[in-house]
Amino acid sequence: MSEDGYVFLRNFLDRETVNAVLDDFIRILKAHGYVVPGATTSPVWSGKEQKGEDFSPLPPRGAVIRAVASLESLRKLYTSKELLDVLGTLFGGEAYSMGENDDRLRAVPPTKAEVLRKYAKNPAGTSFASHQDHETLRYPDGSAFPFYTVWVPVMKITEDVGGLFLVKGSHKSGFYKHYTLKGEDMGAPIDQAELRRWVRLGAIPASGNSEPAQGKKTLLRSDYIPGDVIIFQPQMLHRGLPNSSKVFRLSADFRYAKRGAPKIWRADKKIEYIYAYYQELDLGLKKLKIDPSMASTIRNRLFVEGPARTKGKTLRRRIEGARKSLKSMTPT
Repeated sequence: MSEDGYVFLRNFLDRETVNAVLDDFIRILKAHGYVVPGATTSPVWSGKEQKGEDFSPLPPRGAVIRAVASLESLRKLYTSKELLDVLGTLFGGEAYSMGENDDRLRAVPPTKAEVLRKYAKNPAGTSFASHQDHETLRYPDGSAFPFYTVWVPVMKITEDVGGLFLVKGSHKSGFYKHYTLKGEDMGAPIDQAELRRWVRLGAIPASGNSEPAQGKKTLLRSDYIPGDVIIFQPQMLHRGLPNSSKVFRLSADFRYAKRGAPKIWRADKKIEYIYAYYQELDLGLKKLKIDPSMASTIRNRLFVEGPARTKGKTLRRRIEGARKSLKSMTPT
């Protein structure tokens, strides 16, 4: 793991356990009209656009998200002995499932043509931007929180369906600068050519301290089958690929941490709580009319810190304090 930054376990999980999740997910998507009525093992898209009220993670959460979070088949998957045992070996100690795992089942519909065209020119700013999970799951002082991301395809995923790719060796380059452009998160560039394009557009770093090394990067991907597992380090740069097929891409990306290590604020939280805090942050920044370039840095800093633990320390005071701190660090 330390050398490659990831482990790819082919056909590792019990197929019946994974198939149970697939069956339940297709049933939920059919019930809400997103998958054609006759679909059984292949989630063929009906053409219905995803509605925010169905997929929103914010309280009270969308109907699809609520149904997914209640699935016993999903809980059985992310608490499976096979996963916890291999993670325990990698950690060198007991692993535990983070609180958000019951919401981490993903349904990616066929990508719209205009998004595919944009992605071909520049993946940044699309839902397929590259990033490190370390960016939002770390200790407030910037040090690494000991956790792994576990990506699980719950269906056959071929090249046209997309899937996941990792940037080879990127876990050795530290905490990549993650950029923002006019308040829009861009993710992290995978190479110097992409970085130069972003800078020309006016992108600025919102977090991180390292940049991609010179030279062409090797992108790692595969065709995937149910039962496959990819476990990777928080510093591994990765990206979800567009879906140019006619079916939904169904997968899960779970997070596990090492028991006994100091916890970050969100370690045991459900994803609706996490997203509600993020929304509160966003609204607070807009009310104070913070410049978009500074707002991204403040949002990232306060999101990593989590909700205030000190009584009377309002979000407004925290935002204003962060703004003052950043202004004092800006050369005049």
